Amino acid sequence: MSKNVDTVISRDSDEIYDKFKSQSGSQHIASPVTISVLSKMCAIERPKRILEMGGGIGTISYTLLKNSDAFIDIYEDNDFCRNKLKENLSQFSGRFQIIDTYRILPPVREYDLVIIDGGSGNINDICDGGDRITAWLFINYLEFIKTIYFEGRRKLQRMMVYKVLVKKYKIKAVVYPDANFQGIMHKGGVEIQCEKCLNKIIRYVSFMRAVSWAMLVKPLAYRVRVIKNKLFGLVAIK
Repeated sequence: MSKNVDTVISRDSDEIYDKFKSQSGSQHIASPVTISVLSKMCAIERPKRILEMGGGIGTISYTLLKNSDAFIDIYEDNDFCRNKLKENLSQFSGRFQIIDTYRILPPVREYDLVIIDGGSGNINDICDGGDRITAWLFINYLEFIKTIYFEGRRKLQRMMVYKVLVKKYKIKAVVYPDANFQGIMHKGGVEIQCEKCLNKIIRYVSFMRAVSWAMLVKPLAYRVRVIKNKLFGLVAIK
């Protein structure tokens, strides 16, 4: 089973959330839970190279740059968001690069931290970063990963990523539940700790412990929708 961990929203995280929530394009900014988790993670793990899939207007990127000395490769294919990213991260010039298409593989193959926060991976999600294949492809391409963080649950993306990780890593899932902040429930996230392991049995056991029942059902439900849409022509399947 995944381990559930309660999250305390720090004052610094509160300030970052307030800084971004008042901006245009803030409808889908990172939750206070994610900001707090990543701030703490940076303080403890001291990442040096970070990959972020889905930069948005820069809430997560700002949090990571503010709380670490890391260099970040940020994927963002939306023009508006890219301009906001440059504006919001201007004080960190030289410590990040923005990649404007998911058709380019990550610049390096080793990352201390990978953030997956682009779309949902669902069939009707037109965001490239949320495409059900992109996360799988990128993780499969990388040679070393220490930690992955999913904002929200992202069950379909997580399952596809787990299937890649189990080939090389023993994994441990840490679930951060949704939390009430300023009178509103905000989504949590899932941290995946990766440790290279040669023993297939140990890797498989860790995979089964990390997978939830909902994650097993989600891909099946997705396939049913794909078949239904193909049969009835409701949605064009890529």
